[in-house]
Amino acid sequence: MPSPNPSSSSPSATIHIISKANLTIHKTLTYTPSPSPPLPLSSIRAQISLLAITGNTYTYARGGATLHWWDAYPVPSGPDLSPAEWGIVPTWGFADVVDSTIVGIPVGSRLFGFWPTARMAVDLKLEEGSSEGHWLEVSDERRSLMAMYNRYRLVVPDGSRNASDQEALMAGCAVWQAGWLLSRFIFAAGGSGEIPIHPLGGELSWSRDDADLSRAVVVSLAASSKTGQAFGWAMRKRDGRTDGPLALLEATSNVEGIGGRGGGVSVPSKVVMYSELCDEATLEWMVGHFPRKIVIVDFGATVEIVASLVETIRRTMVGILVMVVGIGAQTKIMSESDVQRVQVVNQDVGRVQMNTSGVIDKAVELHGAGKLFANMDAAWEQIQRVSVYGNQKIEWSEGVGGIEDAWAKLVAGQVSGTSFAAVRM
Repeated sequence: MPSPNPSSSSPSATIHIISKANLTIHKTLTYTPSPSPPLPLSSIRAQISLLAITGNTYTYARGGATLHWWDAYPVPSGPDLSPAEWGIVPTWGFADVVDSTIVGIPVGSRLFGFWPTARMAVDLKLEEGSSEGHWLEVSDERRSLMAMYNRYRLVVPDGSRNASDQEALMAGCAVWQAGWLLSRFIFAAGGSGEIPIHPLGGELSWSRDDADLSRAVVVSLAASSKTGQAFGWAMRKRDGRTDGPLALLEATSNVEGIGGRGGGVSVPSKVVMYSELCDEATLEWMVGHFPRKIVIVDFGATVEIVASLVETIRRTMVGILVMVVGIGAQTKIMSESDVQRVQVVNQDVGRVQMNTSGVIDKAVELHGAGKLFANMDAAWEQIQRVSVYGNQKIEWSEGVGGIEDAWAKLVAGQVSGTSFAAVRM
């Protein structure tokens, strides 16, 4: 268990814990931990300053056992609290370094990364990464986590010790990178010289034909989601005349939720409500671009929408290949029958799932961390410059009580893709 800083004026720690069996059951727990020992070498102690509670935070809880997100910050064991039954869900945010045995991370530094939903100080064992300002958590307890969740970035506080809107946006929209990676590597442009990467990363086969969008119409589902907006921006920046896509169709339940549309002008695009997705006019618009394949990129639409769209395309566009790549999932509590339905549809449509961490790992292997993250930083600066996320509403709150309120809204389905909670700790 990450240990609170014993020199703090408040020796207690307050954590938000969630039932692993039922994510709607959650509570706040305050306890007095054992005094923290002196920091070992290559370690820092950081006090959490800002956390973002988003749909992705829910994903980390729902997949916590399978993908080891629960293991990042296990609950303290006790007579009334079992780590097998309760968990602390991690999320993206910032923390300020209050003690350090690492020369490159002095006290007062600020780190961006994966933190527990708690008011406490956290000890990390870090090694310097191969990209400037990047540090990797290397403790034995974190080995089961995918690499991107063990990566911490040293950032320069923007003039104030209080969390800013800019930092909140960075934490709340941390998943933006998946949209950029899709365009850059999974659907690598033919003339870019990039080696296409399978959506899961690793050594899995993903041919240039798989990656080719030059004769494709791309359909983005849940296009107003945070990742969907970044993907739409990246698609519109491409040269549709040579690299594709022929056109981009963005489907959403909230047309106004699709924010800044900065990018190129050579990719025709259209935004529709889900109710219009399989209408004759929409299908004619797609066919009118003479595609050889339809690439559906799903950022979290319902399984019914995905199934209906694929069935309609197969029935009305005979001979046109259909590809489905999945990035997100719907943020909702699922019953066992819901899960089974999703599995059946995914198999029927041939859904290929994306693993953002796996793609990053492969891109680092191919290009080196320095080049990859420099390009990623440049893309993030462009996204901010053209206000891709200009429509995002930041709902500020404070303390673990703010986390508890944000989680209650999340599991109740009361959070849209155009808002998120930012909690000052």
